[in-house]
Amino acid sequence: MVRNTLLLVAAFLAQATVLVHAFADPKPLAAPRESYPCPEPEDILPCVCTKDEQAEHIDMDCSNVQSSQQLRDAFHATIPFPTFRNLIIEKKTNETPIPITNIDKDTFNNIQFSYIRISHTTLQDIAPDTFEYSHDILETLIVTDSNLDSFPFDILIDCPKLTDLRVFRNKIFHMSDIRSTSLLYLQVSHNPGITYGDEAFFQAPNLQYLLLNDIKLAHVAPDTFSKQSKLKYLDLSHNGITTLYAGSLAFYGTVDQIKLNNNRIQKVQVNAFSGLKPGSVLWMHHNLLDDLPADVWKPVFETVNNAHSTNLFVFDDNPLTCQCNILWLVENANYMDTMAAGAWCSDKEELLVDVDVAFLQNNCPPSETV
Repeated sequence: MVRNTLLLVAAFLAQATVLVHAFADPKPLAAPRESYPCPEPEDILPCVCTKDEQAEHIDMDCSNVQSSQQLRDAFHATIPFPTFRNLIIEKKTNETPIPITNIDKDTFNNIQFSYIRISHTTLQDIAPDTFEYSHDILETLIVTDSNLDSFPFDILIDCPKLTDLRVFRNKIFHMSDIRSTSLLYLQVSHNPGITYGDEAFFQAPNLQYLLLNDIKLAHVAPDTFSKQSKLKYLDLSHNGITTLYAGSLAFYGTVDQIKLNNNRIQKVQVNAFSGLKPGSVLWMHHNLLDDLPADVWKPVFETVNNAHSTNLFVFDDNPLTCQCNILWLVENANYMDTMAAGAWCSDKEELLVDVDVAFLQNNCPPSETV
């Protein structure tokens, strides 16, 4: 009996010892990866994933990739989260361009981005479905200083949050109609010879900033901007425009600045401008205007006449003649406050502000003073 009791006690103590060790010395849990929620750094080289201090967003910088294939390989690694805030692929313009030539849907696998910035590359082609997985969250798309000869503008209608599109300094030869109710900022500058239809912006009613400078634009059709009821800034500078037709620059009282400088404008038709507001700035310098007819320009000056600002209209470096044709302007102090001081009378070789107003008033026929 005693022997059996001792055996039971020994068995109990042995089992207790096992249990004590089991709880006292558990197997260690796997330590969280330091890179989380980013991928393992070595898996995505030469791309670099970073997270903000609160780990609310993760970004991917692939500025050091050396080929389109290397870029693809980085996004086919094991990536814990498919949603990134920023995708950055860019170099400074004084550095060697990033040697990628094409990107498509397979390049980025199923990864999503809200902000995409690609600049100073040798990129030639973007397939229409390249950013398909990002359409729902994409807010900014910038592809600049590259070699694109086309761009899939038709994707805009599928990007309900996209507000900013910049594709300047490429070789894009055609822009299809812009269809987007979310787009606020569009820049296609420095794509020499790019063409677009007269109704290209009709389906982009919320555009506020439109930059079409340095594209060899030859004319602006009537009503081109007639649907832009929220436009604030229009840049048509450094082009080849010679004539401003009636209705070609019709606005809705929202525009802050219109840049038409450095064109070859010689003629402006009646009602070419309408809908400016007090304070609107008009840049017309470096053109070929030799006259400012009252029937054309007086209504334009009147639209900004209540502004407290001065020097709103810049006509410097135009070959203006300043005879009786200009009396309507120089005898009106408000109009002259609107006119920037650098306007030059080529026939008199003096500034417009220095014209002898009294002489013109005493010697010009009454019909030319209105």
